[in-house]
Amino acid sequence: MKKEVVDNINSLCASPTLHLERFQKLKKWTGPSVYFHEKTLERLKKLGSPLDAVRDRQYQEYLYATLCAWGLHRMGGEAGRLVEFDKFCQRLESLRPGLHRLQRLHLDELASQEDIDTTRDSLWNLIESMRLRPVNKPYLVVASKALHHLLPDLVVPIDGRHTVKFFLWPNDWRKKQREMFFEIFPCLVDMAKRIKPEVGAYIGQPFHRSLPKVIDNAIVGLIDQSKSARAEKNPASGNTKFSQPSKTSFGGSKTMDADRIRQKALELYFETARQQGRKEVVIISGKLHREVGLRNRYRNVCQALAGGNLQQMANAELLKQEGPKDSSTTHFIYRLL
Repeated sequence: MKKEVVDNINSLCASPTLHLERFQKLKKWTGPSVYFHEKTLERLKKLGSPLDAVRDRQYQEYLYATLCAWGLHRMGGEAGRLVEFDKFCQRLESLRPGLHRLQRLHLDELASQEDIDTTRDSLWNLIESMRLRPVNKPYLVVASKALHHLLPDLVVPIDGRHTVKFFLWPNDWRKKQREMFFEIFPCLVDMAKRIKPEVGAYIGQPFHRSLPKVIDNAIVGLIDQSKSARAEKNPASGNTKFSQPSKTSFGGSKTMDADRIRQKALELYFETARQQGRKEVVIISGKLHREVGLRNRYRNVCQALAGGNLQQMANAELLKQEGPKDSSTTHFIYRLL
């Protein structure tokens, strides 16, 4: 696995609640996309089993509406459409044998490598057989989102934007969907185990109903943060500076350095200051540079420390910047809000 992907995973797991807060502030998912999602999961809970849900007319209608609200049905070519509703219901019902073994499983409770591999294989068989579009491809995105509403404690919904960027999938990922799924499923299991103790307050809340959905939302928050990091305002100088885009759509070294710098600053300085009841935080760029484990990236450290993203995440205000610009001895002094 690429080092950048490992960095992405570690960044998310280091401070999952920060990324969830970012997701909450986006407010991109409203109206029908939330309403029908909640109704689908409520109906599943009332029925008590995905085996009953796939035969229940009301559940089928809710799920069909949810997938449409989530952008999986577009007028035009067949590739962007769902199958007709009657065929949709038939294909849901055909999943019952495969759902039987999976219905009680939780992503974070897959203990052994054998459990992970067996579950991954069973899920892929369902994904490959669902065929909820009139054409054979692509099917991973729509199938994973449908399965999330049948197995909400096991399946993370996958999309072609945030998930793809987070795991640095190549542009031709649609030709390698099985390979991509087999690569990321063990990562999702690991992430579930690592973040569960930190995100308990979110699980069960609207649009955060299960741990897999919380993981999905945290990924969205992290990706959005990465995009915003490309254009940060420097309040010390009053100038707006835009960093050069990374070579990849996400996970380039500059973007990941900024993420790591901010996370380490939050953990070592801002959170510590709040725990100790202090109102002021002082960070020396060279010291943080060593703590992050960087080499000759003092300018990156200073840009991240001066940027608006860190202040927003830390709920703090940069009072002043002292010392040489972009140096190992530059001091940043913040006031906690």
